[in-house]
Amino acid sequence: MRVISGTRKGLQLDAIKGLRVRPTADGTKESIFNVLPDLTGAKVLDLYAGTGNLGIEALSRGATKAVFVEKDRRALRVLQGNLRKTKLEDRAEVIQAFVAGFLARAAQFDKFDLILADPPYNSESAGETLQLVSKHDWLSIGGWFVLEQSARAELVHPTALCLRTNKRRGDSRVSFFTHGA
Repeated sequence: MRVISGTRKGLQLDAIKGLRVRPTADGTKESIFNVLPDLTGAKVLDLYAGTGNLGIEALSRGATKAVFVEKDRRALRVLQGNLRKTKLEDRAEVIQAFVAGFLARAAQFDKFDLILADPPYNSESAGETLQLVSKHDWLSIGGWFVLEQSARAELVHPTALCLRTNKRRGDSRVSFFTHGA
């Protein structure tokens, strides 16, 4: 796992040892960021952050701030280590929380330009996360929501977001939604 592009290009990120996790593969990550617009100045929310792989990539590509939400303490330690390693901790905020609980409460943040979500494949979290992001209006107008899930999972389409495209890589399907224009 490495940073693909930007100011931290080529830096290796640490993985989580001892947890059954499925980090986003470099090829999938590259295909995600090839679809997205320029991230210069963007505010990013990385849900189910794990090691911080996706949010760190966004920061490396010019995002000004990233908020990482992860519930597991071991994953949080690796994430914080990866932020130190990449020297991006001053542009990051790490929150230990369940994603559904975090999204359901009143927003304590401004809206985000990019929301990245890579929930566990064996759960109903993908659909729930998509609905909560849409219902609670976390995304700025023109913002992007990227959801990675199992290619076998059913995708629920919220009315407030527009599905732009789907990309499939192996067992993963990445769906790209926008809010407004």
